[in-house]
Amino acid sequence: MHPILLVEDDPFVSWITLHLLQSVISHPVLTAEDGRTALECVAATPLAAIILDMELPDISGMTVLKTLRQSTLINALTPVAIISANEIDEASRWMHSGFISDVARKPIAQSRLAQLLFRCGLSCRTLSDGPECARLHHGLSSKRDGAGSRHN
Repeated sequence: MHPILLVEDDPFVSWITLHLLQSVISHPVLTAEDGRTALECVAATPLAAIILDMELPDISGMTVLKTLRQSTLINALTPVAIISANEIDEASRWMHSGFISDVARKPIAQSRLAQLLFRCGLSCRTLSDGPECARLHHGLSSKRDGAGSRHN
């Protein structure tokens, strides 16, 4: 099972998001605190998905994303999701163009993180537990299949 890469420079937000990820998914999670480390990790490891902060200390999340999409470092179908406290509008435009799978505002709740992972094509433990999660899973399947929020 390929890992998920979490790219987040704030240690506290990274720690919380890492624990939330581990609570909803079985994939191992790798972390990177800046864009250069993320690019090195991507070059060395096949990934199931990338969760990318937009505001990084060395290079912007958009620069990381453009570098990834224009290179052979990742498969063109590797899902990338954006999490950001501020740059949601720009990231949303990229999502509508099919360049990324989903966009979420920080701080991110566990249920929203599960949605984000589902839109990246990953199965979450919380989405299969109980009738409420089954409804969420069905609703997201309909949105993902109908709205084209996942790039192909």
